[in-house]
Amino acid sequence: MEYIIGIDPSFSGLGISKISLKDKVIYLDQKSVDIKDGKFIAISNACLDMLVELLASHPELADENSLIGMETPPVMARFTEKLWSLDTLLYRSINKPYVFNVSYIKYLHGTNKYNKKDTICLVNKILDLFISAGYSVNQLYCSDKTGNPKKLTDNEADSFVYATRMFIKYHKELNDINPLVSAILKECQKFEEVKEDY
Repeated sequence: MEYIIGIDPSFSGLGISKISLKDKVIYLDQKSVDIKDGKFIAISNACLDMLVELLASHPELADENSLIGMETPPVMARFTEKLWSLDTLLYRSINKPYVFNVSYIKYLHGTNKYNKKDTICLVNKILDLFISAGYSVNQLYCSDKTGNPKKLTDNEADSFVYATRMFIKYHKELNDINPLVSAILKECQKFEEVKEDY
């Protein structure tokens, strides 16, 4: 296994996190496409545009040496049918992703009363653990005028949650409970639980 990847699908801010096990680098990225009038043809084109952009930026999504986890949309919510279109195309086009119910992050926090800042705070703590273990972090999504990295977005944070669970899954299946895995589980024991589908 070379890459562990997490995806939080969205048209306006798809988050993607990629952990390179070989190079010990974490890549955080965010992509967006315009759905224009939101009708069928526009949505179909936006889905294809997103897939093309993702595969161009992150070809590891189609690589058999990648372990991928992604969120699926809720059954009933605003924009659900549009997200199902995007998620279905991604699911069918990338390398055998595991899928997480939209309630997974709520499960991690253990409450319905969490907000996006809580997830960002958790992810920043986990990123610090990776950095302490010798990883570097490369935030690819820079949109301020200076080109400097922005603060971690909630889309990047959500995608990193899925990447973290896949990281734990990978090491547990190898029976490799190394100090980094132990530190992550100490921070949030719930990452150990199998909540993804294949």
